[in-house]
Amino acid sequence: MSVLPQDIPVLKIFEDLSRIPRCSGNEGPFSDFLLDFAERNNLYAFRDDALNVIIKKPSAAGYEDSAPVILQAHMDMVCQKEESVDFDFETSPLNLCLEDGWLRAQGTTLGADDGYGVAIILGLLCDSEANHPALECVFTSGEEIGLLGAAVLDYTKLSGRRMIGLDSTGEVRTVDMLAGGFRLCGRKAVRLSSVPTNSVAFSLAVEGLTGGHSGAFIKDEKGNAIKLMARILNGVRKNSADCMITGLVCDGKDNAIPRECRVKIVCHAHATSAVEKGLEHTMNELKLEYEIQEPELRFAVEVVLPPDTAICADDSKDIIDFLYLLPNGVESMSSAVPGLVQTSSNIGVIRHDGQTILFDISLRSAIDSRIEDLARRIILLADRTGISVTEGARYPGMSSQGDSPFRQAYAAYMLQEWGAELQSVAAHAGGEGSYFSRALPGLELVTVGPIMQGLHSPAERLNIDSFVKVDKLVRGFLSTLK
Repeated sequence: MSVLPQDIPVLKIFEDLSRIPRCSGNEGPFSDFLLDFAERNNLYAFRDDALNVIIKKPSAAGYEDSAPVILQAHMDMVCQKEESVDFDFETSPLNLCLEDGWLRAQGTTLGADDGYGVAIILGLLCDSEANHPALECVFTSGEEIGLLGAAVLDYTKLSGRRMIGLDSTGEVRTVDMLAGGFRLCGRKAVRLSSVPTNSVAFSLAVEGLTGGHSGAFIKDEKGNAIKLMARILNGVRKNSADCMITGLVCDGKDNAIPRECRVKIVCHAHATSAVEKGLEHTMNELKLEYEIQEPELRFAVEVVLPPDTAICADDSKDIIDFLYLLPNGVESMSSAVPGLVQTSSNIGVIRHDGQTILFDISLRSAIDSRIEDLARRIILLADRTGISVTEGARYPGMSSQGDSPFRQAYAAYMLQEWGAELQSVAAHAGGEGSYFSRALPGLELVTVGPIMQGLHSPAERLNIDSFVKVDKLVRGFLSTLK
């Protein structure tokens, strides 16, 4: 049964897309769909080894002398779900729900980032009556895990030097500057010890945090479940003897602020009272500190049967020290752009496979030297606590694009249609415009997107009226480019 009105093409397309798995790293089915779409509509299509897809559509009649326009979106989505939800992103269609004009997916991310952009482009490609110059439509892979597709795209296949980026939000905003960044991947081989018979074990959970995009929302000082758990573990240690940890897990994404974290700790039975005191004290502190930005923050504590083995006390100490001392959140604010975060970090993932603890940390900055300094400090801390670190995907920033005839024309059209002034913004986030602007000298770029909230979390939602409004704006603007 359809959730969205089927008589509005862009909404029908978006709902169709929501049935296709497209988590980062699993873009194969979606890439196949795009190739099939191009074949069914008699359009040129090219796919590379990274699964990037380029589809080209000739100009409409009367637009033959107009320069081509690049339309860009990414096919992958951040796949996050609520802990209580049983959902397989690799096989299941998203469970859409429309409430008071907002579209969301029940218990999971919606994929409006960047499904809205893909839907707008596909709507133009299959509309034989749309008026526009020649279109060069680029659908990239791996955007959410480091702009991987954009990094290897063959830009020689693009002749356009005017581009509309459809991976944005806020209706009237166009992104003018972007932060660069990369991922640090930590790894620690841990030694296991037998748990003494006179031990007590606690299962601890941090839950109810709002999470969200680790660039866009980092300045809001949202609670990071991993860092809050580190506070709790350090509080336990402060009030009792050393403990051993096991089952430490936060199965999130490095580019999303983690919402939940779970761990089990093992302590001597005689320290039970001190452990409970430390837990209560630290949890009360955190509830007070985060009562405004995280009103649903909650903790779960349960006494459980001790396991047979746990991470030895020395390695447990190293892990707690690393997580407690790790820089996280806003590192510095921009001096050039008021209110803009300049440098930040976010630990988003912990995995424990029994023998190894793995960490994923996302770093962002508008200044290369600042991000390098932050990375060196984290690596030094990791070295002191026996953790080896490797560098993951790195992506560049984008300096101010300034004004251009294309942007001026777009701003004038927005003012005419909406009565709104175009706002140029600097974003503390990575974006594929950084690669396009470097690879295509003279590129004139604008970005546009509907009103969305809760990106990279199960609270993600898309305003339907805004979505249709943006689709109409893009179509109307393209029709003026004769």
